[in-house]
Amino acid sequence: MINMSTLTDNLDVIATQLDESRQMALVALTGDTRIIDYNSGFANLIERSDNLKDVDLKTLLLPENRAAFDNNLDKRSPLQLNFSLSDNNSLDLRCTFHPNRTGYLMFGEQPILADSQVMRTLSKLNNELAGLTREQNRNNRALKVLQLQLQKKNEELEQFVHIVSHDLKSPLVTVKSAAGMLRQDIQDSDQQRINEDLNYIDKAADKMQQLLDALLQYSRIGGIDTRAQTLSADQQVQDCLATLAGILQQHQVQVSTGNLPHQLHGDPLHFGQIWQNLIENAVKYRGDQPQPHIEIGAMQKGQEVVFCIRDNGMGIAPEHKERIFNLFSQLNPGSDGSGLGLALVKKIVSIYQGRIWG
Repeated sequence: MINMSTLTDNLDVIATQLDESRQMALVALTGDTRIIDYNSGFANLIERSDNLKDVDLKTLLLPENRAAFDNNLDKRSPLQLNFSLSDNNSLDLRCTFHPNRTGYLMFGEQPILADSQVMRTLSKLNNELAGLTREQNRNNRALKVLQLQLQKKNEELEQFVHIVSHDLKSPLVTVKSAAGMLRQDIQDSDQQRINEDLNYIDKAADKMQQLLDALLQYSRIGGIDTRAQTLSADQQVQDCLATLAGILQQHQVQVSTGNLPHQLHGDPLHFGQIWQNLIENAVKYRGDQPQPHIEIGAMQKGQEVVFCIRDNGMGIAPEHKERIFNLFSQLNPGSDGSGLGLALVKKIVSIYQGRIWG
């Protein structure tokens, strides 16, 4: 063992070496564990370049390690302390606390330097892997959304094919048939039948034009970027009722609205189309009700707001409550319109991640 006189003669050299050491931590503390002074090794090990004087040593530890530090500080046995690093990692130091006249002198060193470096490297790799995993999860969620959108587009395409092959085919068959009858009636010089044939052709052409216009309107929904606005649901409903005042008065339909304090953010034209189509639908299918009535309201269900339009009209049979939202689906083929309204409403609602049901 080196004797005390030798140590005393070389205290300056020893102090310099300890102060400049990058692998050993020396920290002078007050009795309440505030830092009085420290060597460069301590700052290097915990990766701090700021001034740590007067900082409470406990604040440099991981939160879960502070209670153990408080409970064992006065014991002479070494403590395993976990210091928080700037890169969200931690560093283990084997620390011994020696009481002195100012408080304590802490001596700390890494338990096994090589193992500690390996663990820190593994910790960094784990953090990087966790980051890559989160990024992959985000990509997977985005891909799932795109897959759902593609599925919806494919379903719409299937409906378009059905419309072209069926709904548009019917007027064409009428035109072809009427044209054949027209030729015969022209040969027979039957003017009355000729006029009837031409009326058939006109009606079929009008129906075809109506279907094509409806298809174009449907395809444009969601395809044009518009500036979103935040609007009062109550004001939107009142504006729509003002627009439809004529048909409401014509059919003596009474409308009552509940409390609608909600704000909606999006394209004003979209919201206008939703309310107008639903109200017009209620008027159209009012049946023979002598006092037709429409009620518009909203209710809070958890995080969702549910808007509802009720009427005392014909109603919808349970087996048709899904079908009514299909393109050009009309429960009453003899009714006015193209059968687009509710399909249009459903598409707009889906753009805002909502849902609609009958």
